Amino acid sequence: MPALVRFAVQKEKTAPRLLAAHAIYSMSTGKLEGFNNKVKVAKRIGYGYRDNDFFFTLIRYHSIPSVRSPSHKKS
Repeated sequence: MPALVRFAVQKEKTAPRLLAAHAIYSMSTGKLEGFNNKVKVAKRIGYGYRDNDFFFTLIRYHSIPSVRSPSHKKS
């Protein structure tokens, strides 16, 4: 299986760089996954909407940072 051998060789070459980059820049897809979940829930709740405009407006509303993670501080 030449394709599998080629994949393994390429993986060995790039593994040290990937590990170093992960150690320096600890990134996560958690926020993206959370937003995708909100879209799925809105889609489930909004099943049967008359038009798509309201659905996409709802998606845009949930993409506002203050709505995504509201501050719990009392002012």
